[in-house]
Amino acid sequence: MALPKSYSWYIENGQIAVVEPSTDTDSNSWADISTADKTVRVYARRFATDFDTTLTDDDKTINLPNRFRRTIADLVISKGYEIPPNVNLELAGHFYNKYKTKLREMKKVKNANYQRGGTISAWYY
Repeated sequence: MALPKSYSWYIENGQIAVVEPSTDTDSNSWADISTADKTVRVYARRFATDFDTTLTDDDKTINLPNRFRRTIADLVISKGYEIPPNVNLELAGHFYNKYKTKLREMKKVKNANYQRGGTISAWYY
């Protein structure tokens, strides 16, 4: 029975690379995986892209679930009621409380089923 190889991974420039120990005499070197057709399962969370001024027409959609899009509008409306000449602190507080309530719900959804760390292991049949 062959000994299992140990694999490792790293992230560089937003890409995942999987490596194995090199067959050279240097024990600290790593090389690309020498066998093809390896199945790798990656558990990850998708992060929203940052907004900037270089967005194209295709990229102008918000990477946010539909049920939370109103949350951003509530914060903007709240800030709008704090600025003269439309000062109405009662309405500002109302919309800010709606925003904070939805923000707590968003954080609960974000942390649900969150996987910390990850492992890549070989499958032997």
